[in-house]
Amino acid sequence: MSKEEKAANESGGLDEEEQIELQLKSQDSISFPVKKDIAMHSALIKTIWSARNRIIKTKQKIACLKLKFNETTGDQTETEIPLPNVRSAILKRVISFMEHHHESPMKEIEKPLKSSNMREVMQVFLKINNNNNQRKNTSTNKNKNTKGDQETLFELILAANYMDIKPLLDLTCAKVASMLKGKTPEQIRKQFNIANDFTPEEEEAVRAENKWAEDS
Repeated sequence: MSKEEKAANESGGLDEEEQIELQLKSQDSISFPVKKDIAMHSALIKTIWSARNRIIKTKQKIACLKLKFNETTGDQTETEIPLPNVRSAILKRVISFMEHHHESPMKEIEKPLKSSNMREVMQVFLKINNNNNQRKNTSTNKNKNTKGDQETLFELILAANYMDIKPLLDLTCAKVASMLKGKTPEQIRKQFNIANDFTPEEEEAVRAENKWAEDS
């Protein structure tokens, strides 16, 4: 085989690899088709895919034949990536994030945090800040929406950590930091519904030990 033919074969193989569509399967058994190069934003998926390819190549060498993707694991296709720790509603948002930033890589988050910029970035994939006209003007509904938004945010943090998507983890953690910025411990407890298990004496002792943090 000439060098030109070999290069053409290798190029064709790369093109075929880029066209592969993975099926990301959520905790509740819902699958989402995602192009392989987009899914590779997750280090977990990249590791699973690489390990799976090594196994396939080993089996090909042993059997001396070409195996199709769905012949190595019985009733589960080789393009399916199970993600048992992520609900479908959260996985859908994670995929939206990967797709959006595949063509436009996310810039490093500026420090100190700028809450207005955070809202713009987060709205790409996480509807945490709805317009006032989309909410009912009742405190009950407002509290319900806030609680739901926070639960979604924390689930996204867990999903980003589990799937090992560093930009998403940085972004969601920065969002939490912006929510805490400038608030007193009492305000933070109220916002996140955290019970205060300190006595007044214990709380005063903690404040005294960490006075440097309040001064900074």
